[in-house]
Amino acid sequence: MHPLALHPLIWEAPTAEGQELFIRRFGPNVNVGNIASTEHVPVEGLRPGLRGDTFRMVVHQPAQTERMLEAEAG
Repeated sequence: MHPLALHPLIWEAPTAEGQELFIRRFGPNVNVGNIASTEHVPVEGLRPGLRGDTFRMVVHQPAQTERMLEAEAG
């Protein structure tokens, strides 16, 4: 079975929680849609870790971030 290609997919993320979830899970280049026009700037701040929601992704090493995501997923 082949892994799912993420490039052609657009994930619907109308809430801040959903936007954070997809950016943390699939990385800063994930395609998210159904974003309110007032939320474009905040979402772009999430991507590079400029907001508190994703800041720890930038500060921690990738291996630590992966372990944190696995622990949160349970």
